[in-house]
Amino acid sequence: MISFSFADLQRFWWLEIVIYLGLLTFINFFLKKTLKKIAKRFPIDRWKGRVDTIFYLPSSLFLWICGICLIISFIAVYFRLSLVYEYSYSFFKTAVIFTLAWIFLRWKKEVERDLVYFKHTIKKIDMSHVHMIGRLISIAVISVFLLIILQIWGLDMVPLMAFGGVGAAALGFAAKEVIANFFGGMMLWINRPFVLGDYISLPDRGGLEGVVEEIGWYLTVVRDKDKRLVYLPNAIFSTISVVNTSRMSHRRIQITVGVRKEDFARLEELTQALKEVFEKHPSVDAYLPINVVFSSFGAYSLELFVELYTKQTRYKQYLMAKQEILYLLYKTIQQMGIQVPNPIMAIEK
Repeated sequence: MISFSFADLQRFWWLEIVIYLGLLTFINFFLKKTLKKIAKRFPIDRWKGRVDTIFYLPSSLFLWICGICLIISFIAVYFRLSLVYEYSYSFFKTAVIFTLAWIFLRWKKEVERDLVYFKHTIKKIDMSHVHMIGRLISIAVISVFLLIILQIWGLDMVPLMAFGGVGAAALGFAAKEVIANFFGGMMLWINRPFVLGDYISLPDRGGLEGVVEEIGWYLTVVRDKDKRLVYLPNAIFSTISVVNTSRMSHRRIQITVGVRKEDFARLEELTQALKEVFEKHPSVDAYLPINVVFSSFGAYSLELFVELYTKQTRYKQYLMAKQEILYLLYKTIQQMGIQVPNPIMAIEK
């Protein structure tokens, strides 16, 4: 009869390692299939429909780290390496905290993605606030993770903080521009002179105009009229003026038109008629000044100056409103029998 003692079983420690590796492989396969089944129950445009993307990679890595820790533990016990055994346990606790932090950050990223996707249906969402809060949460999670890791490995915080204070002073002096841009980005999020999607112009930067596409920690990205990406350090916004075209309430229309000098007697009647016509136009704000005045004597005509405000702030609608105003202007002049002069060259023989 064949019998095995406990000492004989200890000789087969490597067999336990093989069994655990096989078990980990099976658990990893089962986890992948389970997460995919859960994800299929929800639409792909929601984070629940991407739950396999969020959880699988961190969880799979954690399982294999656990396997490595177990293998190291078996080897340490067999060869009586107590120090290695203690470090393997600390490494295991570090892997647990790292996996939880990683899963949370991946989940946060997918939630931000959902908010970006649904920003057109949920009008109250300010995407600049979403990105700012997301970055602050990431910083908080990473900071807590590092503090816990230091505590797990038994590192004393006091010397590190003292060294960090000296190092921070040296680093701050060497990287003052980076720090200035960082705090410049914070002020942009707090004061909100513009948000993502706003059309801005920078008179102090050569008249740069464009749409704000990103407000980062260091840079703000603007796409100009030629569809080029312009990268602006955040610190410059504290020293230059910014015109936010997207927040205008009205657009001003200014037109200069000339009439014949022979029609001088009817100028007052014409200006009054034009003012009444413009007041009735739906795109013109009648509560703001509408100026139609005889402004100057031209070389060949009497100059009329028209100034009014349209409610159409979007550029395309503004151009259409201006076109309608020009139609009304010329039509009213013709209906009154007044003519717009053309320069005539007389050649004497």
